[in-house]
Amino acid sequence: MAKIERLNKAELIDYCKNIGLETQGKKKSILLEEVEKYRTNEIQKAIKTGNGYDLLVEKISILAEEYAVNLKFQNPTKLFLAFFKENHTL
Repeated sequence: MAKIERLNKAELIDYCKNIGLETQGKKKSILLEEVEKYRTNEIQKAIKTGNGYDLLVEKISILAEEYAVNLKFQNPTKLFLAFFKENHTL
């Protein structure tokens, strides 16, 4: 669930296709607008049908998974030292 603004056009097209949006002949700015509309409609629909909580849990789970994957590719020693430095005096 990366920030869509950071995606290049090819990545954005893939994302749009995955969520069922038509992409052919559209500029990146139009695709970004359509993704925002899609996300807004998804939230409104979930709220109206009483599934807001389920959608929230789904989105948080996706973010947690992405965060966990990102942490695996970082240096654990460097992460520990940064955490220790923030929370303790050296």
